[in-house]
Amino acid sequence: MLQKCYGDDTLSKTQVYQWYERFKSGREAVEDDARPGRPSTSKTDENVDEIRQLLIENRKLTIREIAETTNISFGSVQSILREDLGLILHDDNAPSHNALIIREFLVKNNTNTNQQPPNSPDLAPCDFFLFDRLKKPLRGTRFEIDCFITEDLETFIEKFSLFLSVLGVSCKVMNLTLRRHEIIGLTDMLLQDICVPRNDREMDIQRRFDRSAKIITICCEILNESAVFFATVAQFRYFISTRTLPLSDWVPYDISSTTAFWATMLHQTIGLIICANASVAHEILISGFMIQTCAQLDILCYRARMLPSSLREAQKCSISKEDFKAREQRIIRELIHHHRFVYRFAERINAVFTLMIFVQFTISSTVLCLSIYKMLTKNLLSLEFAWSSSYLGCMLMQIYLYCWFGNEVTLKSTEIGNAIYEMEWPMLPVDLMKILLLIITRSKRPIKITSGYMITLCNDSFMKVNRIILS
Repeated sequence: MLQKCYGDDTLSKTQVYQWYERFKSGREAVEDDARPGRPSTSKTDENVDEIRQLLIENRKLTIREIAETTNISFGSVQSILREDLGLILHDDNAPSHNALIIREFLVKNNTNTNQQPPNSPDLAPCDFFLFDRLKKPLRGTRFEIDCFITEDLETFIEKFSLFLSVLGVSCKVMNLTLRRHEIIGLTDMLLQDICVPRNDREMDIQRRFDRSAKIITICCEILNESAVFFATVAQFRYFISTRTLPLSDWVPYDISSTTAFWATMLHQTIGLIICANASVAHEILISGFMIQTCAQLDILCYRARMLPSSLREAQKCSISKEDFKAREQRIIRELIHHHRFVYRFAERINAVFTLMIFVQFTISSTVLCLSIYKMLTKNLLSLEFAWSSSYLGCMLMQIYLYCWFGNEVTLKSTEIGNAIYEMEWPMLPVDLMKILLLIITRSKRPIKITSGYMITLCNDSFMKVNRIILS
């Protein structure tokens, strides 16, 4: 009927069915849908940049996917990749590592290649020599110690963190033993006449820093002993009821008897107390030397500010110009000697303790990560959480003391120039001003205490370590 009415303009049967489905689905327009048109074949700069950006975002795109995304013909995309972007396309269907052009390139650049395909799960190099050697000694072995069972992660973390702490304490004690004479030499340097306070004002400066060292020692001791308390004494009732020990340790005897159990618990408790005290002693020793360096720098700044007064007093006590000149030179010589002495004292501190500080940084950073994970798995009101948090505080305190007082030494060493600027310059002779200018110039290079000659001890280093741990 439609063909009789419209003749050659009649729609085909297939088109009639298609339009019927379109009208049935709600379509009202009879115009054809817009088409994207023939793909662009032009090699413009915009097309090249667009393809380059696509490859930067995803290196795994195929040529067909790029052509569909950019609406550029397949041949144009292929041409742009070859000629404009310089990419090598595989036309011989050879794997990348076996293609002739790749092998020639590797030989030309003296690059060794594997005989088997890389990234192949069936032909990995470790399959040929490593895995068999690992399996052979482990065949038939059963791990009965809980720290080797992956499910008991908390036990492993506790053992490993305590192992690192005990290892650190052992290194500290060994360092003190090997460096004993050098440490005694450092204490003897502080007893020399140039470092001894000479008046009430200098005595006040020395007392202030000594009081600071005493308070820090008490705080560190309380923090470390509290960690030992929460790890042992506070959990005695739990240990007795469960017949477990403060440390998940292996002992070569049966602890089922009461005597053996209490003897082992007492042994572990005393061992933890000794380790805590040894750790505090080493940290306070290093921090104490830094505090005494700050005290000497403060005394040096005070003597620099009082230099004009000292010269006036020397002039009053002199009986002649030659006598005054000799007194003046002696005062200036003592000031310069004290300045150089403090720098040499700080250098010796760095030489004696820098490697130990680096070991402490490494161990404390690792233990901090483990302690934070352990805290997240414990109840907030449990004794284990209190033990983990106090242990975390001990590790943080160890790093913080080094960084804080290292930063204080650096800041104090730069104040020497300011102290000289603050004195009464007009009354000083020209030759004396030149000497003081040299001291100012030297003070522009501050004292820096380092960890392993790599990390400068300062507040920024402490914050960076914390960010790395928490990241």
